[in-house]
Amino acid sequence: MTQEWEKDKEDINILFNELFSAWSHGDGRAFANCFTEDVDYITFFGQHLKGKKEVENSHQDLFNGVLKGSQMQGRITSIRFLNAELAIVHCIGNTKMPSQKNIRRKESPLIRMY
Repeated sequence: MTQEWEKDKEDINILFNELFSAWSHGDGRAFANCFTEDVDYITFFGQHLKGKKEVENSHQDLFNGVLKGSQMQGRITSIRFLNAELAIVHCIGNTKMPSQKNIRRKESPLIRMY
């Protein structure tokens, strides 16, 4: 891995921490800012959101409704650079609802390309 990729790896870790923080703070705009303007985002239920604004609006509705007060945490398990412009990032994480005492020990995989 080159020195440049080490910096990219740091940036990816920062981005994922921002994503989890935005979720945990119920901030749809900050959540959406973790994605590109032309993002294709598939929701948990299979809905296809196109563009950052749809991601923001959809998640803010969730954060104001059924996911109000939920917390997300996770960690990156691997980053594999395919070239200087593309990496595959594997992450595990989970969401804790306000009524749950502890976050479940079994983490669900989250996969995101950067």
